Parts: sequence; structure tokens; C-alpha cells
Amino acid sequence: MVSKVCTECDGTMQEFENLTPEQQDHVLKHKPKYTRLRSYLHCTSPDCLRYQLRGNKKIGGSFPPPEDD
Repeated sequence: MVSKVCTECDGTMQEFENLTPEQQDHVLKHKPKYTRLRSYLHCTSPDCLRYQLRGNKKIGGSFPPPEDD
């Protein structure tokens, strides 16, 4: 894990982890063709869905909310 500023968590420092395979699939669909998936991290805060580029907090997005069963 690595600490980064999360724009979805009001700009506070949060722990980020590498993307899971499911998250990688989502990022591939929403980011440029030549995206390096290892360059993206996701916020581990319980209610946060943010992913962002390792070196630039302005480049990223949010995963869709989980579907309720």
C-alpha cells in the first residue's frame, strides 16, 4: 500500500493499492488504449470508489457503485 491524496475523500491522505483484475477491466474500458494498468491505484477507504494514476491525482475516475442484490 502507498499513501496518496484522494480527491474523492475531500483531499485527505488515504491508502491506495494496486488494481484487482476486475478493476483493471473497468479501467481498460474507460481510459486510453495504451494505459499501463500497473500505473493505476485504487483508494482503500471503505466508501470510496476512486482510482487514479500513481503519479497524478488528476488522472483517474471512479468505479461504478456495487449493485445491490
